[in-house]
Amino acid sequence: MNKILILLIAAFGCSCSTLPEQYSPAPGRSLVEGVTTEDATEVTRVEIGNVDGNPLPISGDYQHLAKKVWLEPGVHKLNVTCHTSYSWGTLMDSTKVEIDVQPGYNYYLTSSPLKIVSAKPLKTTKPLVEVTKKASQ
Repeated sequence: MNKILILLIAAFGCSCSTLPEQYSPAPGRSLVEGVTTEDATEVTRVEIGNVDGNPLPISGDYQHLAKKVWLEPGVHKLNVTCHTSYSWGTLMDSTKVEIDVQPGYNYYLTSSPLKIVSAKPLKTTKPLVEVTKKASQ
């Protein structure tokens, strides 16, 4: 019984940190990567939670979504979560991004820092995600 439980836990842990085959590196696919940016007062990161309506696995520690996916050419709709960490805590919000993936290019997603608009009820600025297209090497 203990061996079965250990195998189930190991299988579940592996599946939560591995990208599905259709989003893994392969010839003809382009990298789409969420980027972490930082300055003197904050760190902002972009994570990819969903591609074309298909949820991506959560990390083994249940705290992070995917930072990288490899996509076939064509238009893709991503749901991304943006996090901005300050010394006093972290703000997060999600938004949708549409990318027209073209062969031979990589795509990098960056977000403006999230800021508090009002404290009661808590409201933040919406993430403004920028897509940068660069020729792959």
